[in-house]
Amino acid sequence: MNFLIPDLRILHFLGKRRDLTVEEYLSNEQTGKELILNIQVPLDNKVKFVGFYKTPRKRPVGSAGTTTALVLDTGGHFIAYLEGLSPKIIKLDVFSYLPETERTIQSLSLDKFDRILRKRLSEEKAETRDDLVNLSAGVLQKFQAVVNEQTTPEAESPHSELPIHCRSDIIFDEVPDSQPQTDPVWRPLPQTTAEDLVSGQAMFIDDMPSYQNELHLCLVLGKRARAKLVHVDWSAVKACPGVVDWIDHTSLNGRNMWGIMAADEEIFASKEVVYWGQPIGAVVAESREQATHAAEKVRIDYEEMQPVLTIEDAVKLESFIEGAVVIERGDGTEGFLRSNQVVEGTIGTGAQEHLYLETNGAIGVPKREQHEIEMFVTHQAPTFIQKSIASCLGIPFNRVIVRHKRTGGAFGGKESQPVKICVPVALAAQRTGRPVRGILTREQDMAITGKRHPYQFQYKIGFSKDGVLQALEVKVYSNAGCSRDVSLEVLDCTLNFIEGCYAIPNVKIEGRLCKTNTVSNTSFRGFGIPQAYVAMETIIDHVAHVLKIGSKQVKI
Repeated sequence: MNFLIPDLRILHFLGKRRDLTVEEYLSNEQTGKELILNIQVPLDNKVKFVGFYKTPRKRPVGSAGTTTALVLDTGGHFIAYLEGLSPKIIKLDVFSYLPETERTIQSLSLDKFDRILRKRLSEEKAETRDDLVNLSAGVLQKFQAVVNEQTTPEAESPHSELPIHCRSDIIFDEVPDSQPQTDPVWRPLPQTTAEDLVSGQAMFIDDMPSYQNELHLCLVLGKRARAKLVHVDWSAVKACPGVVDWIDHTSLNGRNMWGIMAADEEIFASKEVVYWGQPIGAVVAESREQATHAAEKVRIDYEEMQPVLTIEDAVKLESFIEGAVVIERGDGTEGFLRSNQVVEGTIGTGAQEHLYLETNGAIGVPKREQHEIEMFVTHQAPTFIQKSIASCLGIPFNRVIVRHKRTGGAFGGKESQPVKICVPVALAAQRTGRPVRGILTREQDMAITGKRHPYQFQYKIGFSKDGVLQALEVKVYSNAGCSRDVSLEVLDCTLNFIEGCYAIPNVKIEGRLCKTNTVSNTSFRGFGIPQAYVAMETIIDHVAHVLKIGSKQVKI
């Protein structure tokens, strides 16, 4: 059977290239130092149907248990290529094991296909694993469904031109009619809140109906990047209409510190503001407008101090959080000596706002019994929110009930950051004995919540005249902001992923967390890995530019 013979171009890491047919490729042992550059697949009118299937062992796991390609041609051949059943790819000419009268795809049963597959494995002297055989045999039903759907009386006519069917299909598992509708197994279920979210019917915190006697809270934010609080004057707030209460660090019965990994940031600034937008207190009033108006009346006297705003400032002043994290492999000194060329450079990546649809907000409802309080919050980490509120209010954490409608869509931005509005709302509800609602505006949310970590990479790369990488040395600086949050965990991911897919024998990577007078940066989708990949790809481009070759030649 030679109607579909792909040509493969193989490249060895030393630069040697060779072209193979797929049959040659399957019959030859490949080394770990070769890559497939490209595959050319000629289409032939003898091809009638082609199906490609990746089947995981368990549904929640994305790794493939088996990968199967099924090909049906017009000359009476049905070929299966199976990967995952043995160390090498198995080619199975299915119809050659059947009498001529049974050589149709429609008459091929699962039992027959299973027996043929097991016989082929025994011929290869390969271990027969029932779970993997069952996975491979199971794709036959999907392929038969495609064939039956595409086959028409006209197409079966010997005078008609057969179409080329060469595309991948998504086919859901068939659910038996006897299976109850309440049984979700194998059913293709949509995301439970998708329809509500895309139609705008999803209820956010601020869409919840108001409680009787409900109050509103507005934060009072600092307007300096770094300054001592000389005096905070609340006297003008008293005269504002609708004001019920105001709170600051002196109002807390528990501690004024919080943090998801280490309690190193204040809920309300007490003596000094350490970033622009840091909460100093909050005003509670009968309406949102009255609370916002009164919060603007708070007079704050500052004694300004020199802020540390950038990574460069932090490095110069040695303003760091914790010690250096170092990953080292091989002998860097020897690697650079063996290199024909060595280049150095600096790469920077900036911050990024999560910009989730729903800003941070909360509603606190006091229960009037043993200081219990029920919180409705938009967040990603209910247990952390619960314990933070309890710690700051000075009550057992089982007295705090945290509810939320859904998890997701915050891209990491609501793991720790909701504490900044949740604790003030809970405190106001506890003090007044009335439900309190606090919703951040988009401007407030962007001012007081963390972003994706900005980075600076100072690198030194050694390589041969052919572009083979010999040694890499990188100093990685991450702008953590004013506190730790999860910055060390993010930095760990960056350091471990910076090499990407490139095999560099001699490596030294050193990472530091910079403490600056900016909002504490936090989790973001990718968790430090996108910054690492940007850095490494830029380094590869630098090497290619020096050698005056394409970056693809360096990468492979």
